[in-house]
Amino acid sequence: MKSKTGGPLWRQVYRKERAQEYHRLMHLAGGKWYLDMLGAVVQTLSFLRKDATHILDLGTGTGRLACRVLRCFPSTELIGIDGSAAMLEKARKNLRRFGRRARFFCRNFGQSNWGADLPPLDAVISTIAIHHLTHAGKRKLYAQIFKKLKPGGLFINGDPVWPENQNLKKRNDLMWALYIQERYKRLIGKDKTVSSLLAWINKTRDAEGDKPTSLEGQLSWLKQAGYAHVDCFWKTFGFAVF
Repeated sequence: MKSKTGGPLWRQVYRKERAQEYHRLMHLAGGKWYLDMLGAVVQTLSFLRKDATHILDLGTGTGRLACRVLRCFPSTELIGIDGSAAMLEKARKNLRRFGRRARFFCRNFGQSNWGADLPPLDAVISTIAIHHLTHAGKRKLYAQIFKKLKPGGLFINGDPVWPENQNLKKRNDLMWALYIQERYKRLIGKDKTVSSLLAWINKTRDAEGDKPTSLEGQLSWLKQAGYAHVDCFWKTFGFAVF
């Protein structure tokens, strides 16, 4: 989905104000499942070659996943790409202590030239980002990533996924709304109705131009792109690492 100015909606959504509140939002609406997703991505990186040197984080945001990776893999350099300059400003501040091991580029990974001038990559990782692309955009990106990877390289994606069955999708949304309801009560002391939270979830998806795809469909696209070992490593309701 595009904005009235012609650019992707998420590029307008993730401006300075959203970048400043992003951690608070993820803490409230994501909480443990978000931290578990980050942990699953890092754990899956244990399959990395011992001589790995370059990891790319697509949609790096404020650098939360990148920080974990740089701590856990001290011999690697991380390259962060994001289409939001405001998000990258936060990431640079958050990862200053890693010095030259962390580099950032403001690029739109929905465009074909996102990988220009990048070195061959040992791994490409991403969380809560690729679902902004259309189905065709995801398939194209997966193929592009495959070509940027060194032999034996890894691609690990943590993202919202929608079941092909609409009843299951409604169940997943309900479970997420109940989870947020409990966190609102415990962390903020406010009561929120499930219906209001479901409305907020759908409003946020529309505002950001979300386009989640089924897990099964994306695993199939990865195989078609040439990835040798395709699997789901972690899943909770409407979120998965694969």
